[in-house]
Amino acid sequence: MEDTCLLDILEEDNRCYGGIVRLSNGELKKITADVTVLASGGVGGLYTNSTNFKHLTGDALAISLKHGIELKDMSYVQIHPTTLYQENPKERS
Repeated sequence: MEDTCLLDILEEDNRCYGGIVRLSNGELKKITADVTVLASGGVGGLYTNSTNFKHLTGDALAISLKHGIELKDMSYVQIHPTTLYQENPKERS
């Protein structure tokens, strides 16, 4: 499948059956499934100093909260000391 961005999940009666995604060409698409796994990619992009890509901003976590999905251990964020100094912070991936 081409590059996509999850915009929201599809759920009914506390059961997720897919998601709404935006394709790289801007088109919106509904994807349904019998089983859905939400893999969010992290929140490192929210921090000024991070080894994560800037686009990893926890959007899937926000979608989870919107739908009342229980999240666990959200305070467990690993910060690597090598990220605390950068001559030019814009050089981060």
